Amino acid sequence: MKVLVTGASGYLGSKLCHALLAQGHAVQALVRRTSNLDSLLPVTDGAEGSLDLAYGDITDYDSLLLAFSDCQIIFHVAALVEPWLPDPSIFISVNVGGLENVLKAVRETKTVEKIIYTSSFFALGCTDGGYIANETQVHHEKFFCTEYEKSKVIAEKIAMQASLDGLPIVVLNPGVIYGPGKITAGNVIANMLIERFSGRLPGYIGYGNDKFSFTHVEDIVYGHIAAMHKGRAGERYLLTGENASFKHLFDVAAIITGTRKPWFHIPLWVIEAYGWVSVFISRLTGKIPLISPPTVTALRHQWAYSCEKSKVELGYKPRSLSEGLGELVTMVLPTMMNNLGCRSLKPNPATTNISRVLMEPSIGMFVLGSFLIEPSLNFKRAFVCAQTRLVKFIERVRAEFLFERVRVFYGDGLIEFVSPSHAHLHELASRGSCGFLSLPHSPPAESEDERVVRELALLLDAYDSYILKNRKHSSTSDCLEKSSVPNLSERFMGLRAAIFTNDSSVIPFARFLGLTVVELDDLIMKKGSLKEQPVSELLKLLGFHDAKALETYEFDLIFVHVGSEGNYKDAKIGSTGSEAELINGLIGGVLERAQLGSEISSRLHFSVVMSYGTSAKNEDSLSNFSLQRETNHDHSLLFPRQSYTITGKDSVNKIRHHCPMLIAQWQDAVTRKDNAERFSFEEFMEHGANLAIPADRFLHELAFKLWKAPKYGA
Repeated sequence: MKVLVTGASGYLGSKLCHALLAQGHAVQALVRRTSNLDSLLPVTDGAEGSLDLAYGDITDYDSLLLAFSDCQIIFHVAALVEPWLPDPSIFISVNVGGLENVLKAVRETKTVEKIIYTSSFFALGCTDGGYIANETQVHHEKFFCTEYEKSKVIAEKIAMQASLDGLPIVVLNPGVIYGPGKITAGNVIANMLIERFSGRLPGYIGYGNDKFSFTHVEDIVYGHIAAMHKGRAGERYLLTGENASFKHLFDVAAIITGTRKPWFHIPLWVIEAYGWVSVFISRLTGKIPLISPPTVTALRHQWAYSCEKSKVELGYKPRSLSEGLGELVTMVLPTMMNNLGCRSLKPNPATTNISRVLMEPSIGMFVLGSFLIEPSLNFKRAFVCAQTRLVKFIERVRAEFLFERVRVFYGDGLIEFVSPSHAHLHELASRGSCGFLSLPHSPPAESEDERVVRELALLLDAYDSYILKNRKHSSTSDCLEKSSVPNLSERFMGLRAAIFTNDSSVIPFARFLGLTVVELDDLIMKKGSLKEQPVSELLKLLGFHDAKALETYEFDLIFVHVGSEGNYKDAKIGSTGSEAELINGLIGGVLERAQLGSEISSRLHFSVVMSYGTSAKNEDSLSNFSLQRETNHDHSLLFPRQSYTITGKDSVNKIRHHCPMLIAQWQDAVTRKDNAERFSFEEFMEHGANLAIPADRFLHELAFKLWKAPKYGA
């Protein structure tokens, strides 16, 4: 039987793959090109099955469609499990959007006999009041402790609705997973024990009032395989274990290791305050915090469940904490303690030393400082005051030393018109501080206006907002309306963004996203030459005047959207008035003012985004471009070289359709300068299709440049 596992390189997914191989199944492991495969490969000697790697992503429907071919069983294990992320909408994109893509691909494939969907105990809701819940409990949806919980509730509703519509799907709800294996955000207990035995978590978490259902990872693997054989479609099964507090867990760990039990309790308000500090530092350094305020909110509730149904129908037999925790401590803990570094989102090397200093204080030091505070002092008020002062200080530092802004020229259908005659595009390509990103074809759309809006949603990683605004009658509409997708300012620490466009379809969607919209005609249809009026106006809005940086400015980020249907002859730019000539002219004006070594050049990042436009319109140019790619396999001329580098197998099967390209300015923070070479625009046209970055990472990279988000994606 051919079985596919999503999230196959993860903590649970890799163990599930090995168990399936041991039973003789042909396993198709869905992994990303950038995934760490150490826990998946090599295959254990003696395994009777076969393992094939399928490269893809659950957020990329086309890669799923290809991977699902001829598979009978789908284990959808992949999920985003983090205590906190600066952009909460990512949880919906991955955990909800990923499931929707899986279900859509299953419907299209026709060969799938059963889907095993790994949900979470969070999807059932808390059990405050001391009772133990079973599979009949429904989440009240009045509040959510974490963004992960919210995404799992929405996703499970979609899964159960798909079952009612005829898809053979079985839903599994594991408890808090623990056990030997890969250290990820999903391996919460391993991370907690690292902190405990390294001395960074010296006391109990709270007073033992919390209650969670702890489940050994191998028990969950057994439950998944049993569900494949015995699970009934349309049913949910709790794969939980012993219901206990974290106090009890620490006591069991102390008994197993022969160490002293913690001698004091850390109040949850202290843990929460530490979580706020960790989140604040995370925004500066890019390091994911171990503890966040939402995590503490979950600790204030009880999550106790019965797995009786799974025992009866699946033959499920969970082990106790004393049995399972012993394996984790004795087999894995020594290895984990040699790897105490924080997981990272590729922080800027310029902040590496700062981040080390800021992250060095442990929660133990923080707790000690908390108890030294005068008891009569309102700690929360003092903490908020201190945080406010620190924020103001950081803002002053940014204004004095960083003060960076971003401009993006977005040309719709531009790739068809780019030619050697556009000298300023060539000059832009020759600078290591600037870059190009091309968008792939959007999904099929009912109209050209819809295509343009979808491309913008892709560029801004705002597809959830697009769904919320346009799919009013979908099965997920009610859930998404309740989740209220945040705007750009909320996602990126008050990011102030504007867009210049004449496109009537783009304007309402851009406003919905929270961008300030300005008519493009107001910029270019004024008296004066191109290099006098429009460019000066753009630079002034970003805080630049007379080659100097101003203390105040209106926007951190400006998009100039030039639609392919426009005619810009009145702007006196080129002979045809095409968007390529307009963008070429605008870039020329900026380059003239931002000479290398100037104050503007050191603080302004600007890029060109090139869309392919409609398929029919650009089919010939796309074919020619792909053919060029096939004869050039040398990547050595390109900048940068890192984990984003991905090559397709042929001219058709490429990442996200017609090879999205990256010639990067926004990557230089994580690229070794001594490995980078400058390149010409001809080299870009010749080699460009060999480098790729998912287009929905673009905005995160720009926000990172502005200190509005940690490094994300590599």
